[in-house]
Amino acid sequence: MSTSSTHYLVCYDVGGPLPRMRRRLSRVRRCLIGVATPIQYSVFCGAFTPAGRKALLGELARRIDPRHDDLRLYPLPLQSPLLCLGRPVLPAGLFTPMPHRPLVAGDEKKGS
Repeated sequence: MSTSSTHYLVCYDVGGPLPRMRRRLSRVRRCLIGVATPIQYSVFCGAFTPAGRKALLGELARRIDPRHDDLRLYPLPLQSPLLCLGRPVLPAGLFTPMPHRPLVAGDEKKGS
């Protein structure tokens, strides 16, 4: 079994009746805060070994309602730059799991 880590983008959407939805939303967020970096609301980035990913999915599966909720892990390629548009979510100088640069208006027209 491989022990190398892969970076993942973890995204979730919790829905359904409000009292229970809020409780599940809070439980999912608390679980992820312990193992990943919050990037935006309901979006986290973390590095997991195969065993760590399996354990995390097991923990999250106990916290969601599959009838109403959607949780996804997207593997991130190595050395992929992160392009940002708008107000930065993380303070300057804070460690991020991948290199990034601000996306300036007009960059998308240049094919960047």
